Amino acid sequence: MTDSPAATPRPKPRRGRPRRTEPARPGLEQIVAAVVALAGNGTCLEINMRDVAGALNVSPKLIYRHVSGKAELLELASSSVLSQWVQPPADAPWPERLTRIITETHQLLRRYPALAEPSVLRDLSARGSPQSTRAAKAITDCFVDAGLSQAEAERIFTLHVIMLLGELTLDKAIRTGALPSQRTPSAEAIIKGLESALHWLIAGIRSQRPLADSPPTQY
Repeated sequence: MTDSPAATPRPKPRRGRPRRTEPARPGLEQIVAAVVALAGNGTCLEINMRDVAGALNVSPKLIYRHVSGKAELLELASSSVLSQWVQPPADAPWPERLTRIITETHQLLRRYPALAEPSVLRDLSARGSPQSTRAAKAITDCFVDAGLSQAEAERIFTLHVIMLLGELTLDKAIRTGALPSQRTPSAEAIIKGLESALHWLIAGIRSQRPLADSPPTQY
């Protein structure tokens, strides 16, 4: 007769609380995505680190392991939002491109009110540099194609940003209830006003040039 194999001893059950599984810590990409989601929920007008940490269910200290502070985080989130901007065809006439740029930029910024101002200021500080966004370069190219010099185009771009910041301030006042919406123009009227103002500026600059610099009249 053969001996039967010895029974394998059962492991003793562990005493105490069961070991918890640590949740995966979010990386920088997930943190930026959380900021963009907060900015796009329609009610958030200002981003703070506690709100971002709460959305991710982590401590605010974890966020500071990835960014130096709120300014850098907003910069990254603004870049993410502006990457959604769709550039119009480069071969389209400059007035058509200008209309599409203003309309789509305005709609994008209104979709993310908490990131609107940082996005616009980013474009202003980065103008003419490799960090300039596609939208900033596209609208400056429109001004050049309209017959302005590069220096004139950059000045008009600065004025465009100032007008846009004013419109964003107005929009924020309406969202917070500081200004009744009934007393302000519609979004469509504001876009049309911005576009008209830029056309007037372009025409004004061109009209101030000496006749010698003007192209010959075509009959």
